Amino acid sequence: MKRLLKKEKEILKEILNVIDKNNTFFVTSHIHPDGDSFGSSLALAAYLESKGKKVCVAMVDPIPFSYQFLPGSEKIKEGKKIKGVFDVAFILDCGSQERTGDIIDFKKQTKIMVNIDHHIKTPLFGDINFVDHKFSSTVEQIYYLLKEAKNKLTFREAVCIYVGLLTDTCKFQESNTSSNVFSIASELLRLGVLPKEISKKVYQNKSFQEQKLLSMVLSTLKLSSANKIAYLEVNKKIYEKTGVNGQETEGLINYASMIFGVEIAILFQEKKDFIKVSFRSNGKADVRKIAVLFGGGGHIKAAGCKICGTLKEVKKQVLDAAQEYASKKL
Repeated sequence: MKRLLKKEKEILKEILNVIDKNNTFFVTSHIHPDGDSFGSSLALAAYLESKGKKVCVAMVDPIPFSYQFLPGSEKIKEGKKIKGVFDVAFILDCGSQERTGDIIDFKKQTKIMVNIDHHIKTPLFGDINFVDHKFSSTVEQIYYLLKEAKNKLTFREAVCIYVGLLTDTCKFQESNTSSNVFSIASELLRLGVLPKEISKKVYQNKSFQEQKLLSMVLSTLKLSSANKIAYLEVNKKIYEKTGVNGQETEGLINYASMIFGVEIAILFQEKKDFIKVSFRSNGKADVRKIAVLFGGGGHIKAAGCKICGTLKEVKKQVLDAAQEYASKKL
């Protein structure tokens, strides 16, 4: 099990002190939330509720069907603007404050802001910041917060933490899968978490429309730069024909990264006012460096950005940059 540094322990104690001294809490994560977003938010909410605190968990985007089994998910509020005033706001798994989607006015609606995140170079925008890219996921950070509280994990908390670990390590396959991740997962299993059951709910509960989406997106798959780059797209026509929204696109990029010899996988998603671009690296490439060129960010192995322009224009810009990077680095 990872031994926390003295500084990390001090930050956790400071957060726990804030929890003890306050009563109303707002918990949120980034737009287009994923398993780590929901897992960390709901695990924290479960702990806060066990302490008798009033908690509002809210996200700009709706919770996908594959995460609706998470305990407490039915309480998540959805919307662009959440009303109310809170003592403390927890912002989880956000590479920047803007990634919350401006869900509330943090200056006017909250007194204290706590920023917990594991991305590289996340700004320290909180009054308290527990930010460290050495952690696999934000749920891992929440796990240590609950352990520092001398809190015996409940089954509800364990399920949420496990889902975050499972999804942010891509089924325990990515480079952020450490021995420590397996130690935590082992403890969660002893608390009753069933890996097969959770894996089925997260990865095998697809609708017919989602499978149609997959087939249509795969038809756009292409290779470039001596087959070191694979890319695919979700354009407006695909959205219209399948009737799905952006929530169902999670994991599509993995089909590009599966190709033998591919070092960089890219997914282009055509939104109303911009193109969302996601990057994945299979080893040598630091895709964050490409994302940063377009105002984005993320991790070495997984990054993203938003670019205004037509799908055709953005694809050319990004592919030119990716190919230039590949020619020099790969």
